[in-house]
Amino acid sequence: AHRAAHLGDVLAHDEDVLVLAHRARERIANGLAALSYDPTESDSEDAVRALFREQAHALDARGVDFFILETFVSLWEIRIALEEVRAVSGLPVVASMTFPGDAWEEKEDTGWPEKAARRLADLGADVIGSNCSVDPEDLLTVLDGMASVPGLRLFAAPNTGVPRYVGGRFIYPNSAPEYFAWFAREAARRGAR
Repeated sequence: AHRAAHLGDVLAHDEDVLVLAHRARERIANGLAALSYDPTESDSEDAVRALFREQAHALDARGVDFFILETFVSLWEIRIALEEVRAVSGLPVVASMTFPGDAWEEKEDTGWPEKAARRLADLGADVIGSNCSVDPEDLLTVLDGMASVPGLRLFAAPNTGVPRYVGGRFIYPNSAPEYFAWFAREAARRGAR
């Protein structure tokens, strides 16, 4: 009888959890839908500003120590995020962009990381850097460009690169701890902390 009562409690708890999960999924889906925008339309900029402002208010009210704006490809979008965070909080801001190869290397715009870093510095970011999209060695190229801007505090958070599908499984070619230790030394040499 005790086991049956316990099972009933677990099932009731699981049902509560499922209801909450469904509600969360609905809220997340609605939030994601609201993030689609066209940067050429002024209404879109207003909508994006409102979303970033709402997030900044919520995080600031919860007592975060600082803000990290990360994985932005668009300078237009990170500019808006930074402006909205600055409008609601005086906390430090890390502004981190991502530089996928097709977004700058193939266009032979190797100056893009430096240009982005200069713009983010002009906008008042406290720390500027790059994360994701490229493997550690490629991220050093991005850091080289950013480090050419005097006086920056640099941030670097690479991923393990693009996996290859070999023998029925995904292999990350450069994921050894020694490789990341090498990257950390090289990134620090360029000023990343």
